[in-house]
Order: sequence, then structure tokens, then C-alpha cells
Amino acid sequence: MIVRLLFTKLIASYRYLILIFICFLGSYTLTFAQHSTLEGILQQIIEKPISENNARIQSSASQAYLVQVKPGTTSGNLQREGIHILRKLNQTLFIIQAAQRPKPDSVFARTWPVNHLWKLSDELLLKGNPNQPTTYTIKVTGPSARKTIAALPQVKITSVTNDVLTIFTSLETIKKNILPINEVTYVGVESATPRVESPVLDMNLHPNGVNRIHHTFPTLTGQGITISIQEQLYQTDDIDLKGRHIPSAISATEVSRHATEMATIAAGAGNSFITGKGVASGARITSSAFDDLLPDADESYAALNAWVQNHSYGTTIENFYGIRAEAFDASANRNPALLHVFSSGNEGFAVSSNGPYQGVKGFANLTGNFKMSKNTLSVGAVDTVGRPMPFSSRGPAHDGRIKPEVVAYSTAGSSNAAALVTGTVALLQQAYVQQTGKFPASALLKALLINSAMDAGQAGIDHVTGYGHVDAYRTLLTLKSKHFFTGKVNQGEKKKFTLQIPANACQLKITLVWNDLAASPNANVALVNDLDLQVTDHKGKQWLPWILDTTADSASLHKPAIRAADHLNNVEQISVDSLAAGTYTLSVNGYDVSNGPQEFSIAYQWDTRQTFEWTSPTGSDNMPYNGETDSYFTWKSTLADTIGRLEYTTDAGKTWQIIAEDVNLTKGNYRWQVPQVVSLAQARMVVGTTTYPSDNFTISFPLPLTVAYNCADSLLIQWPAVKENTHYALSIVDENAVNQFFVLPDTQVVLNKHIYPAGLFSVQPIIGEGIKGIQTQGLALANLASSCFLLSFHVETANEGVKLITQLGTTFGVQRIIFEREKNGLFEQIGSMEAQSTQVNLIDNHPDQGLNTYRSRIFLANGHEIISDTEKTYFLTEPPFIVFPNPAQTMGKLQVFSKEFTEQSISFRLYRADGIRVLATELLTNRETFSLPALEPGLYVYTIGVDQRQFTGKLLIN
Repeated sequence: MIVRLLFTKLIASYRYLILIFICFLGSYTLTFAQHSTLEGILQQIIEKPISENNARIQSSASQAYLVQVKPGTTSGNLQREGIHILRKLNQTLFIIQAAQRPKPDSVFARTWPVNHLWKLSDELLLKGNPNQPTTYTIKVTGPSARKTIAALPQVKITSVTNDVLTIFTSLETIKKNILPINEVTYVGVESATPRVESPVLDMNLHPNGVNRIHHTFPTLTGQGITISIQEQLYQTDDIDLKGRHIPSAISATEVSRHATEMATIAAGAGNSFITGKGVASGARITSSAFDDLLPDADESYAALNAWVQNHSYGTTIENFYGIRAEAFDASANRNPALLHVFSSGNEGFAVSSNGPYQGVKGFANLTGNFKMSKNTLSVGAVDTVGRPMPFSSRGPAHDGRIKPEVVAYSTAGSSNAAALVTGTVALLQQAYVQQTGKFPASALLKALLINSAMDAGQAGIDHVTGYGHVDAYRTLLTLKSKHFFTGKVNQGEKKKFTLQIPANACQLKITLVWNDLAASPNANVALVNDLDLQVTDHKGKQWLPWILDTTADSASLHKPAIRAADHLNNVEQISVDSLAAGTYTLSVNGYDVSNGPQEFSIAYQWDTRQTFEWTSPTGSDNMPYNGETDSYFTWKSTLADTIGRLEYTTDAGKTWQIIAEDVNLTKGNYRWQVPQVVSLAQARMVVGTTTYPSDNFTISFPLPLTVAYNCADSLLIQWPAVKENTHYALSIVDENAVNQFFVLPDTQVVLNKHIYPAGLFSVQPIIGEGIKGIQTQGLALANLASSCFLLSFHVETANEGVKLITQLGTTFGVQRIIFEREKNGLFEQIGSMEAQSTQVNLIDNHPDQGLNTYRSRIFLANGHEIISDTEKTYFLTEPPFIVFPNPAQTMGKLQVFSKEFTEQSISFRLYRADGIRVLATELLTNRETFSLPALEPGLYVYTIGVDQRQFTGKLLIN
């Protein structure tokens, strides 16, 4: 009784205890963003002496206990002592499993028995509605739990995937019947309804340096690599994807435009247009359905040899480490070469309503708890010059970890940015396989990508752009130069690596990455194995990683990074701007390794002082990059001078034109309004007395293709001339995605459709010695309407007679046009003309009174003849209808008098010049008056129909 009274008083003074906890935790409390949330959790889970709303589910003899450890004790210490951790609340508060309640000793400061409510997610624990049935996600550790749950009459199991159950029931049932099951370790509400995260294709490979890879390493196309797209199915016969699809049993079945665009960004061949060429144009692609938003089975990745998977989708904002986060972390650990790439989300304006950062504007709005995983790569979106897109979702993760890790170009959605990085991973995998014969560890690829990223947004690392803007080219160079280390450490072990830094080096950057053990679902702090990175120079000066403030308010989350030991992230980065030559030592310490050894990867790089390097355009680039918008000159400079003059030439350097004076070199880019010329060009930056020339590049714009005729056996395509003596490259991509090129001296070509029964046609001007300008948008033969020379034939009644109009697709191969009028069942020639232009007109000055029927005949040079359909019109010297006033007034009165047909049905129709009908009425008498609607001033055409006969005229409306 005395013990019970003391414990009751302890619970009554609970808030005081929480303050003791917070003071005791010291700096570690920053890793859990809101103390009030932690307080609420503790209030619910600590075993109380009196049952409240069925909260007391187990006795004080429970095997689950809340423990507060003493300073210096880590989760690794507990596990090495054989203590099983069920849930980590923060750095010093744990729920453990024990045969009996631990007593305070050298490890434990305090201990409390807890009820089963610790198994609930924070959201359910603090805000759950006990009576409202909904869908719950449950983690179990054995088959008996599934059987027990399935036998409950109040529960409907909707899906089972390995150790994850999805059920429909009430929270009251969860508390009473499911939480007490020993094999149940977690219950939460996790959204499994995916949403794709970009609406339209948005392709530009320049901002992330992919264009430099394509130019410098043209054979690096992703060949031999398989990219998995987890969402709906892409269009497998798309001309930019055809021939590289790998079918599988796990493929989605419903085709979507979004999936097609993600596959195109990652691996498009570029047959359709410049924006149809993706990052890894030679990679294979395969589909994975995203029905349950869990990773695929390990054997599926192995069977498909797919070690990079794109996830350009999200759900709702879920700031907790749930079953899906755990599943993806575990998937990465079981498959060390597999890298999951996620889009961060498009909820940058949203405010989280759950988790430690609820109510904090502008942060913590990643879409889906699977993006809380540690061993994956989340990608946000930035614009062409690395400015964060406002819609792009931001970090931190639920426990303060840096998310997204990197950003990439997309102004349409973070989906596109993720797909671009997925394609980049494929290129890196191909390069590594070429070097070593095996696939790289995903932790190494993450280290390379993160370390080579360009700073974006706020200076240094931040919660919006993570570690920076992906630089695919710099990443590839780091890999090829083998500027990385790998190793493994146990608890308390330290591994050291040395770098020899030359005298002209600056901006040293080092990144440590490891695939951490999956945390338990509902872990408030997800890090399990904790490694520490440190850099020391030859004089003993030390540098620690950059860390960010994780306090749950906007001002704190905006604070710049500081140097300190990082006990939160499984990515650590150190940068040193000013360097002295000498030996630098990189140390990796196994600070808290509960289950080792822990493997890790380190990437490093430095810049060289007094250098200027063009990054765009390359010698393979066109400006504008897509033939439409302004393009950017970009560069990297470590010059002491920060101002330059930007110039360009289109005559091989004979003359130079100034683009801009006083260009800020530290900005790294300049937007150019490209002149309307078609030429080879070169740029240069003049800094002081030194000139830095760019590669030669092309200036060109897409040539519009038109179809002159599309006959049964042949097709004539034509395009405008660029300038005299220009040749053109015709590209024909056949139905098997095989591309053929032909050089033509003319601006039109006739193609034999028996040789090319289907295909995609495009044209590029040849500007220099074999150098091609930008290609046209591909013209698909399958989408063309049949029009064999004759596009249209029609007639118009005029005061002087009947005007006959023949519209041709081309005059090429046309000898003459004959116009004919029917008389007594036979057609007689009324005129003959040569085709001087594509529109051939003739006036029949002597039409018959009443109905006239006409046709035209086209005679070709090859002896063939084309006869048009017949066209009929009435011609009367005195028209049978009078329409007045003409001009008429908008919304005014219009009168129609008929001289004949008084007993027949007569219809009046009024059309705009573009053919849109604006009025339709029936004339019931031979003297009809009606009101005109509100019409725009202009010339309109009216038709008056009597039975099968049609009379036309023109009406001017003021």
C-alpha cells in the first residue's frame, strides 16, 4: 500500500518528472523536437495504479519497462549487455524488455513499468478516436499473432505482406484485444494511397551536369543497368522506351502518363525530341507495382538485376518512423547494392498536423513515412540555377535528420527531380561496374552524390536542400578517380585514412555514409549504429561535421549549420574552405555500434585555386537547350577576381560580341537571350587579361515539319530552309526503335512507305563539318491523316459566279489542275491551271441557274490522277433569300425574307470566321425577324438550308 501511494504521488507530480528528464537529457533533447509530445507519450504509457479507459492492459509485472539511462550510456551499451530495446524515445529514454523491473545501477537512473500503449504510434496514442473504425497497419513478429488477430470478429484483415498486416477495426478493439498480443510490436495509421508528384514532363539535363557526361563520356549510357520504376506502368512501346522494357511478374498493369515520363527522364532515348532524351538512354527499364508501398521481395531485385529503384510518389505528410520506413531500411541492408530514390513531395506550402513538427510552417512536410527511412535517398526540386522550388517538400525528418539529402532540377514536381537522380545512379553504377566488375554499395553512391553536390539555397547544409544540388559530372569524376574509402568499424574502434593535400587546394569536402540498421517502428530517434567523423591536419587542428538545429520552430530550423558531433544522422559531412598543404587524417569512430561491424563509405574532393571551368554549354550542346527558352551559361570559378566580361562569336573568332560586362563570377551562371541565328558559336569569359574560351556549340531552333502529301505508297515531308547551301540530317526511327540517318541537300524528301511502313521522322540542320543543330519534334507516321496531294476542295458562291478552291499539300510532282462542272450526268472541263502555289483558284463566271456540282482533277508527273469529292452549291442571279440589314448590329434585329420555299422547312445558321457556330434557328414564315446574340464585331458566314439544298452568304456585324 505504501509503495502504491508513493507511486500515485509520483504520477501526480508527473510534469515535474518531465522537467527533470529534460534537464537530465541536456543537449540531447534537441533530437526530439517537442518536449510536450514526449511528455504526452510518457503520461500515456507509464503504468498507472488505476485503470483509465482501458489504458491499464498489463500489470506492474510486465516485461516492458521505461528506463532512463545515465549519461554516457547509449543504446549500443544496452544491447551489448543483452538488453532488448523495444522502442527508443530519445537518446536516454528507452522501452526495454526484461524478465523483471531493472533496478537503478551504474546504467539505469530510473525505471518504470509501462502498459501496452507504447506500441501505438504517437498520433494514435495522443489523438486517436477509440470508437471510429479505420484502417491500421500492424507489425508482428510471428505467425501466431496473425492467427489470433484473424480470429477476432471485430477485425477485418485487408492485406498481409510478410510481417505487416493491414486491418480494419476500431482503436478500442486495438487496445483491448490486439496490443496485449506479445508478437504485436507496433500499431499505426499509415497512408497506402500513393499520389504521383509531378504533373508534366520537364526535362533539362544541363543544371545537374548530365550534359557534360553525355559529351565527355558518350559511351556511358547506362547500358547493362536496369532501372526499376515503382508506380503504374509506363508506355512500353513509347518510341523513347521501346525495346528496353523487361517484363516481370511484379509489374504494374495500368499504364499512366506519369510513369512514362519518369521512365523517359531516367532513361529516354531522345527519338521523339531533345526533351525525350533521358539521363541513361541505354539502360533497361522494368516496372514494379506500388500497391502496398513496400519494397519488392529481395529475390525480385536479384532476378531483374535491378539495383536502383525510382519512387516518384507520395502519400500524406507523415512525420513518424513507421513500418514502411523500417521496411525500406531493411531492404537496403539486405541488398547492399540497392538504392531506393524517393521524391521529397510537392507539399512545400503545407504545415504538418502530426509529429514533433506539427504547426511549424515551411518545414517537415515530406509526403509518406517511408521517406523517414535512413538508407534511401530523398530528392527535392530546384530551378535551373539551384534555387529551391517553393512547392518542394522540406525536412527535417521526424527526429530532426536532414531530409531531403539532395535536390535536382525540376520546375514541375519533385517526381522529375527524383527520376533525374535515378538515371544518374544508373550511369554511376555502369561506370563502377566497368572499373571493378561488380555493383557499388548504395552507401558509396550516396556518399559520392552528396559529397559532389553543389551548394543550393541557404549557404551550407540546410533542411530545405539538404547537402546540395546534384552535380552528376563531378560525382562521376570522383568515382572514376577513386576519391573514396570504404571500411567497417566495431564499437569503440577507430579507422583512419590519410589525404595528401597539395599547396593549391581549396574547399575540401568529405562525406561519410553508412546503411544503418533498421530501427523499430515508432522509434522517436531512428539512428541505431552511430559513427563519428573527424578530420585532423598535420598540425593537430581538428574539424567536426556540420549539424543543424532541430528545435521545432521556424527560426531555429533556419539557423545556419554549426560544427559538432552528430548523433542523429547516418550521413556526416565536413568541409574546410581554406587549406594548408600537407597530410590530413580522416577518422571514423565506432561511437555506438550495437551490432557490428558497421560498414561505411567516405567520398572526398577538393578544388584547385585560380581556375575557371565552363560547365555549359559543352561541344555537344545547342542554345537554346530545347530550342525555345533562354539558356544559361554556367561555370565554376576559384579565381581571385570575381568580375568578368562575357562575349560570343559566330564567325570562328573573327569578331566577338559582348553579351554582358561586369559578370559576377561567384554567381556561376548568366542567362542569355539567344539571338535568332543558326550558326556555330563560341563563348569566352575575359577576366583581367586572361581569356577562358568555351567549347564550340550550336545555335539553332527546331524546324517545323509539314506533310505535303501522304499517299498510300509515298510520303512527302518538307521544312523551311535555314540558309543557302545548308544540308539537313533526316532521322527515321523505325517501329523497332532503330535509328537511321540520311544527309539531304534539299528541304523536302519523298519516302517510300513500303520501305518505311511506320516510323518517326525528324530533321536537323547540319551547321558545320558534320555538326547538327537541334532536331525537330518527331513526326509519327501513324498519327498522320491520309492526304494524297489534295488537302481540300470546296466552292464559294459570289456575285460574279462560283469560286472553286483546290488546296494542295505540295506542288512537287503536280503537272496541272482541271476544274469540272456536271452537266446531264457528265463532267465537263471549265478550266485548267498549272500549280504555281499550293492553293489553286478558279472562278466559274457562267454557272447554271440553280444547283451546280463541281470537282477538281489533279494530274501528277508520274501519270497518276487524283479526283476530288464533288461539291454542290446554288447559284441564282436573283437570290431566293434576302438577309438584312447588312451590316447588322450585335444584339440587333435581323430579318430574312424568302421569295420561294414558303411551305418548306428552312434553317438559318450563323458561323464565325473560324467555323464556330454562334446561332441556329428555324424560319417559320417567309418574313422572319429575330434578335442576334452578343457577338464580336467581324465578318460572319450564314447558311440557309432547304431540304438538301444549301445557300450561303456573308454578314458583317458591327
